[in-house]
Amino acid sequence: MNSSATPGRQLTLPIAIASLIIPLVILGISFSKPFTIDDTLFMAWSRHISPLPGEQRVETINWSGTEEPMVNQTRHYPPGWAIIIAGTRRICGDDAGKLRLLLQLPFAFMFLFGSAILAIRFGVPPWPVMGLCATSPLFLVPLASLMPDIACLGPATLGVALWIGAATMPRIFGAAILIILSAQMKQTVLPILPLLLVEPAGGLLKDWRKLTAAIAVILLSGAYPPVGHENPGVSISGHASWIINWAWSPQFMAPKFGYALAVLGALALSPAGLFASFILPRRISGQPFSGIKGMLAAVVFIYVLSGTGFWKAVHLSGNALISPVSGWTLAWFQSCIIVFLAWAWQAWTPPKAGTSAWLVAWILFCVLGYLFGTPFPASRFLVFITPALAIIYLKDAESIEQKYTKLAIGAAISGNLFLSAGLLHSDNRFAESVREGAERGAELACASSSELLTTGHWGLQYYVEAAGGRVLDGNKGLPKTRHLILVPEMTDHRDYPFMKPGAKPPPATWSWGDYRNFWFLPPVRTVMPRKSSACFHGGNVWLPYGFSKGQVETITIMGNYAAFKPRR
Repeated sequence: MNSSATPGRQLTLPIAIASLIIPLVILGISFSKPFTIDDTLFMAWSRHISPLPGEQRVETINWSGTEEPMVNQTRHYPPGWAIIIAGTRRICGDDAGKLRLLLQLPFAFMFLFGSAILAIRFGVPPWPVMGLCATSPLFLVPLASLMPDIACLGPATLGVALWIGAATMPRIFGAAILIILSAQMKQTVLPILPLLLVEPAGGLLKDWRKLTAAIAVILLSGAYPPVGHENPGVSISGHASWIINWAWSPQFMAPKFGYALAVLGALALSPAGLFASFILPRRISGQPFSGIKGMLAAVVFIYVLSGTGFWKAVHLSGNALISPVSGWTLAWFQSCIIVFLAWAWQAWTPPKAGTSAWLVAWILFCVLGYLFGTPFPASRFLVFITPALAIIYLKDAESIEQKYTKLAIGAAISGNLFLSAGLLHSDNRFAESVREGAERGAELACASSSELLTTGHWGLQYYVEAAGGRVLDGNKGLPKTRHLILVPEMTDHRDYPFMKPGAKPPPATWSWGDYRNFWFLPPVRTVMPRKSSACFHGGNVWLPYGFSKGQVETITIMGNYAAFKPRR
């Protein structure tokens, strides 16, 4: 393992340039994408922290169906990302493309540059690792949003890469600052922090300076500073208490474990690459008891599928029924899980120096943190597995006959690109549909002199509020004045009395056509219909994406407005 503090001089500049160009291209492609998913929550939080001159401070928000103080939605989360958004808004206002460019580019650079350094630390070529990380949907889809996943991932990856092998206090201090910074963006970095106490080659840290710094990093990373008089900050104990009391969902452990396996098998590295690596001839013979390994993998596979409820419906809180997936989507993810388990079983060999074990621990800690530290599954929560898994994949590829090594790596990168392009296109189309729906609703409300309301959130909420409308408060009921309500299918998980079967007046609908991608891309979905699947951005349970040619979004139009003919 190379223990140098930085990549060789001949690689530093090319790697830095590539680390800048790759995210710049993606951010340029998605420049016109509207706000979507939880982008708007962080926008509202930034206006709560520091509104622009002449802008009203956001004191309350309707994010869960009822109006509540802003702090109720944010008290348990690190404020770093919202603070940075508040500062960036003073430069470019609320322009979604400019905000993403200025906010995400430096952190994406840190991630890719840190991945390259990490690859060199573990003795594998940096370029393939960068390629695997840069093309993964786990990196690219969050990059095209205003979520803090990349802002957390970037400093953490670069910080850990610099931490390994750091021998002087300035380098230790610099790495520690980066890791603490990542934790102030989002708490998903917390599960891997215990690895700072262990040398990658095995054994506890013996350098007292580094050990002291590691303990300080862990303590400071779990403590969030106060923001405003109503939010006193959060400590490690406070965050742990929140996880235990709210996010711990024992009945969801099996579904989320199955979801985690699906992410590992179908998103982190493409099934095409894993399958190629599994079947290609190797210079090193297989491990003993390979037949038993395969049988055990099959048993684990069957157990996971039965435990996650793939073959049955699952009742969740609020009497909501989550329908099991079926058809092509189910068959695809069953295949992905089989391929991943088979590859993982074959790729794992008893480590000689402990470095592979350290990387495996990284992945396991991320998965465990995902299972026990979050209330629902979302693919972006596992974005941290990409560097470690890419390095393990490259280490495994070293045992393949040399003439086939590039084929295995190329299959993984090509599969990643194929899937990422489809998911990015899907995410962009969905964001465009909710903005257009809000614009149509605003035009109709203005023409009929009606108040514009919605039951949705995410991007729809943002654009309805930007047009002068508001989110309906479930506790206050319908207004008696003339009003128009936009009720989305994909972005709404709330039920109101007027939405029940038989409610009057009969609704009209706007639908956004058949869901078509480019002819060479799979018809994937980042957001699935309500009561069906969590999909990439999470929400309930099931799979990280699905296949569908149905509507990208359907908005039901309700209210006591004048009769009209809706556009379709």
